[in-house]
Amino acid sequence: MSSGSYPADIFILPDRVAGPGLTFPHQAAVYPRDGKEPWLNGEPCLTDPTAVFGDRHGSLPEPIALADRLIWKVERFSRWCELAAAGRLHNPGNYFELPPLGGHANPITIGFHETEGDLVRWTQGAARAGVVRLVSVSSSSKVLAAQSWRTTEDDHLHSPEWGILIKNQTTGEIPAIWFLLKDIPIIGAWQLPRTYRELSERLAAETIDLADNLAVLGQSMRKRNISRPAVIMFGFPVPRYFGDAPSRIHWLAISDVRLTRKDSAREGFRPTEANRQRFDRELAMSGKALSWARCENWAPDQIRTRLRSAPVSQPKMLLIGAGALGSQVAETLMRTGVRDIDVRDQDELAAGNLCRHALDLTMIGLNKAAALAAQLNRLQPDGRAQGYDRAFPIIGPDGPESADDYDVILDCTGENKLLRSLLMIPWKSEKLFISLSVNWGGQGLMFWSSRGASFPAVNATERLEALARKFRPEGLDERIEGIGCWHPVFPADAADIRIWAGMGARFVLDQIGGGPVGCGIYFFNDDRTIGLEHG
Repeated sequence: MSSGSYPADIFILPDRVAGPGLTFPHQAAVYPRDGKEPWLNGEPCLTDPTAVFGDRHGSLPEPIALADRLIWKVERFSRWCELAAAGRLHNPGNYFELPPLGGHANPITIGFHETEGDLVRWTQGAARAGVVRLVSVSSSSKVLAAQSWRTTEDDHLHSPEWGILIKNQTTGEIPAIWFLLKDIPIIGAWQLPRTYRELSERLAAETIDLADNLAVLGQSMRKRNISRPAVIMFGFPVPRYFGDAPSRIHWLAISDVRLTRKDSAREGFRPTEANRQRFDRELAMSGKALSWARCENWAPDQIRTRLRSAPVSQPKMLLIGAGALGSQVAETLMRTGVRDIDVRDQDELAAGNLCRHALDLTMIGLNKAAALAAQLNRLQPDGRAQGYDRAFPIIGPDGPESADDYDVILDCTGENKLLRSLLMIPWKSEKLFISLSVNWGGQGLMFWSSRGASFPAVNATERLEALARKFRPEGLDERIEGIGCWHPVFPADAADIRIWAGMGARFVLDQIGGGPVGCGIYFFNDDRTIGLEHG
């Protein structure tokens, strides 16, 4: 079958009558389409895996002409059939992959948090079933996270290392249970169960009675007057590569499990609890299609695989200054894996800040530090940012406050008085000190870094001031806030601030990774390329 697109797409699909009725590895899920076509869904994967990156990223080229493309597809399909017949579509050393979800996949997504260190807790623990508390993490209510795992008696079993947003989210009434299996719940070569009957038969092989569990779950939901569909999650050990030992637990889930409600009635049956449990048991042996939900591992090493590199260490950072530069640097750091960030700033977000700031219109009038921390926690599942509406450092009767809980002190205020105040603090352990600021007009990014149990304020301010004087652009007029206000504002374009925020975040990450300390400025050349001068 060929599509009408260019270049032509050619699909090889199973015959509805004579074709394979179950899914094989490297194949889309086999299931009937809604129409009366003589074929099933279930296209084999015949392309090079890197083709998803496009032609410009080194993928193997596919022919464009229709005839050449047909020959290319058939040749690869023939090889796929040979490997499928020999059971060699998955070879030792290949990356482990999950079977595709069926044609009745549910649009909801469930995020879970499983690391390699969590495997022992599951495999050596006694619990094999229980309750999972799911929380909504999206305004659309279609994205959930497994906040905590509990036993069948609802005793706490395990809470993953989630960030503040998921950890503090109200659970709501989402009925959900879990089962820990010995192996991935497939039938045939690589097919997930498609109906409740197929699932019941697969679970019976692990001595799990789905009918009894649905009856118990339905009874519990009716006692609590819960009428929304339930979720059932299945965990099982998976390796990183086929042929290797298991390295972590993965979860799959069926959603839209519609059990008998308290007010449900069926003709010919009395509305008793015994009959309601009977109806729930009957569901387990029915041919009703399952709705598989999309399940994703949101552990840090899994959710950040798109990054070229992530911080090896997990430093706790104090960000001083939540302005345009500081907010955008913090966003990049959080996305990259610097998850513990405390923010200090006394200012409120004003409408004029929006032209360069990472925060948005809905946050006008809020304290910048608190609003930025909330924004950071929405960026990653493990975000642990906190914002404080006060300056740093606070000077009390006994002297300046301590900040020895932090590993990294990041200054984005652009104020020398802040750097001088760091000298007053009696640090008890070595810190990584970093200062980032843009010069007048946003034409350059000045940076400083040092390590030690004290901050060299005099050296830092003198060298940064010298760079600021040398690279101050000529011909830039001072600006005022607006009509009716003579308060001057700092002129810089949003595009330039974003460039320097990216450069600044890269500098911070390099420093966290042990890069050499230094002082200097990145600046725009006349042709808008970026130069570097050390100060």
